[in-house]
Amino acid sequence: MIVKPPMQFGEHTSWKYALALELTDPGFHFSVLSEFRSRLVGSSACALLLDLMLERFRGEKLVKARGKQRTDSTHVLAAVREIHLTELIAETLRAALNDLATVEPGWLRDVAPPAWFERSSWRIEEKHLPHAPPARMTSVIQVGQDGFSLLEAIQAHDTGGSIQILWERPAVQLLRRVWAHHVDRQADACRWKEPGEWLPTGERVHSPYDPEAHFSDKRGVKWLGSKVHYTETCDQDDVHLIVDSDTCDAEIPDVASTHTIQHKLIKKNLCPKEHLVDAGYWGAELLVTSQHQKITLIGPLRVNSSWQAKASQGYDLPNFRIDWERQEATCPQGHASTAWRPGKDAFGNRIIQLQFSRSDCSPCVVRSLCTRSKSSPRHIVLHPREQHEALLQAREEEQSATW
Repeated sequence: MIVKPPMQFGEHTSWKYALALELTDPGFHFSVLSEFRSRLVGSSACALLLDLMLERFRGEKLVKARGKQRTDSTHVLAAVREIHLTELIAETLRAALNDLATVEPGWLRDVAPPAWFERSSWRIEEKHLPHAPPARMTSVIQVGQDGFSLLEAIQAHDTGGSIQILWERPAVQLLRRVWAHHVDRQADACRWKEPGEWLPTGERVHSPYDPEAHFSDKRGVKWLGSKVHYTETCDQDDVHLIVDSDTCDAEIPDVASTHTIQHKLIKKNLCPKEHLVDAGYWGAELLVTSQHQKITLIGPLRVNSSWQAKASQGYDLPNFRIDWERQEATCPQGHASTAWRPGKDAFGNRIIQLQFSRSDCSPCVVRSLCTRSKSSPRHIVLHPREQHEALLQAREEEQSATW
């Protein structure tokens, strides 16, 4: 269906009426759409069409600010094969050779040994690679050496005064990047890097034909590609229209896009009054920053993971009374905390760590309801006051009948 409609413009009157074309319009080749998309991406004008439509919708009173909007994400599949790391190394070299053959065929013919053409004359696939581990490793090491030899030849070519600079070509840059990630040169040999030396999945190249494609997993769906967030209006009696589209790397968590999406909506003068999201889009800090923008962020709270909450017994955070002015907490037994330490968690979020006295906790008759530690006193972790109180209010609202 992606290919057929442009050609059908010239064949079906219904398409011409829908697009306000002359009846004699011959249509156009589907590749025009691909070229147009490339120009939009190259000019950072991807939102141009949507913004134009939103202006028309606003004029027809089909969209408005201060209404209800909802955001969710879905996966975008890369148009590439999923390949093994061994295939990636060999196919990246092959892609670079093919690219160089189009711009400097004579030079490549002179510097490339016949074995390169033999090994790279067909698409690299698992079935073409040796199956025995020793033979496979020998093949990989050979490809690594070939890649370094090619990079040396390119460097000599560029420093020799040639008009055509090969070092800056995208395929060559990608070859350098993949080799830096996975192949280590040692004297006249090279070494295949161990998994512990690799970059995180989100920073690695998974295909030489789409370096920006990454692996991700959401709700049991695994894919290679990217992710797109759609925001649409959802007022009950109005038409539902998409007002924002935000594409990002596949591995970026949804919560990292919430602020960006809201900022874009504000710039479009389409700031919602209520922003509906799922649990992956929000946290305590976003709840507060949304309130500062006069946006009510609505979504299911993450499940309380404390053992007290799971067991439905014991003293959880809501059972402690917090005195923000005195910077202390009082436990259900009436004992005050002895330490109040502001800091940050592993993700850089601001937190406050509170600890109680060992002399109060050790002899406590209800210690088993408070902590499972045999010797350490109880400690609790708070969000900053504004975030803490916003979360408490959100939890109360989530339990209400109207929510």
